[in-house]
Amino acid sequence: MSFEGLETVAALLAELNDCLESNDCGPEVNSLLHKATLNLSTLTLLDQDPYPLLLNIKKVLVENKNPAIDFELLVQLLDALISVSSFEDVLKAFEIEDLVYALTSSFGPLIKSACKVISKSYPAG
Repeated sequence: MSFEGLETVAALLAELNDCLESNDCGPEVNSLLHKATLNLSTLTLLDQDPYPLLLNIKKVLVENKNPAIDFELLVQLLDALISVSSFEDVLKAFEIEDLVYALTSSFGPLIKSACKVISKSYPAG
């Protein structure tokens, strides 16, 4: 991906993070979620700190206060972010208790995300 493309991804993730942090997102948030997920799917490693966005995704999933957010899209973004982030960065935002909560939830996509975090922690080789 070109340098301009990486700047675009960074700007998109920053805009999405601001939206989720403010908890004042309208229906346009779903378009941002979709664009961010697509853009992350072209990366192999994220060269920026994913912690603020991961933390805000966690907040939205736990609080579940915004009816405009498509939670399946949010979890797709979470999956994409997990795939391009280091395990250490992911575990800064999601603790073991969060993984247990996700695994015992009845929301299938969230269970899959927790499994991705666990599989990412498994040493390669």
